[in-house]
Amino acid sequence: MKSSVFARLNLKIPLELVEEIEKLSGPRQRSKFIVEAIRDHIAAVKREQLAMLMKEGYLARSEEAAELAREFEPLDMEGLGAD
Repeated sequence: MKSSVFARLNLKIPLELVEEIEKLSGPRQRSKFIVEAIRDHIAAVKREQLAMLMKEGYLARSEEAAELAREFEPLDMEGLGAD
């Protein structure tokens, strides 16, 4: 983990989550646990956003790809010996 400047936050968290965090994090490790959970969530959101951008890009270029395939189809068929 890279060194960071820290900020103190005052958060309201449901009691059942606090109890789960305390069970899972170990003594005096809540902040570290929460920071790691937030980092993991941010990474997941960024992966999801990237996947959506990639999907949009592929869909936007699908007609272009189909046109290229149609353009080269005679050459593909020639290479297969189907004149």
